[in-house]
Amino acid sequence: MSEHEQAMNIPEEEDEFVAQEQALPADKPVQIAFRATLFDARAFTAVNSDDNPFMRGFLALLVVLVVVAVARLLGMGLDILTMPRVNVLQQQILTAITNTNYYASLIAQTPEFADRFAETYGNIWNLIRLFGGYPSTPGLLGVLLSILGVLGSWLMFSSLSYLIARWFGTKVAYNRALGVMALAYAPILLTAIAVIPGASMPLGLIFALTLIAKFFAIRELYIFDPGRNLAVIILTYLICWILLITILLSISVSMLNQFPLVDDVLSLIRFIGYVR
Repeated sequence: MSEHEQAMNIPEEEDEFVAQEQALPADKPVQIAFRATLFDARAFTAVNSDDNPFMRGFLALLVVLVVVAVARLLGMGLDILTMPRVNVLQQQILTAITNTNYYASLIAQTPEFADRFAETYGNIWNLIRLFGGYPSTPGLLGVLLSILGVLGSWLMFSSLSYLIARWFGTKVAYNRALGVMALAYAPILLTAIAVIPGASMPLGLIFALTLIAKFFAIRELYIFDPGRNLAVIILTYLICWILLITILLSISVSMLNQFPLVDDVLSLIRFIGYVR
């Protein structure tokens, strides 16, 4: 090979090396999840171009949820270790109050005062725990419900946005849409800061970052123009809000119907409307 041919081949080899360096391996869910949190378009492209996009995206989302769950549980444990023993303090104050002559005189005058005082005293300390940031007893249940909530949100948003994109003319497979859209929830990884006692990420910021990541996912998936990409997101959120409001209203009506007074009032309103 002549020196000229060797010189011509060098740029091609360098371009191939640069392309390999820029590509992200889809089979490394930790790296994919981290890069998606940073809005790295290569993460979305890696999952979208993989032979099994659903599994790649789901594993990346699973990494995010596991890290966040472990961080929250560790944060709860550290909170319990570092916060004052509120139960001991509550009992000491209660003992001091009940040993006073004034408390004894109130009990002598009104025997049922003891039960009312115990209930009120307990509610006051529950409020202190709530506003003081004390970990609640069902902490593990709360973490589990959060994970299920994220998975449910992912499936709902992915499905609705896919149906809207199909209406706009896309031919993308459903499993590919699920896999790439899973990366849109990668910014939830930032809530792992909860491992530090007292630290938390604003929910508004997480929502904004997730919204940006959803735009990246839709842009990667459907290759629409920016206007249609925004339309897919807006219409999906609009449908989600309509469904949520409908469900909440149905639950509220069902709960209100359990009270006879509500039925009487509604009957009276219907009667007045009929007379008029």
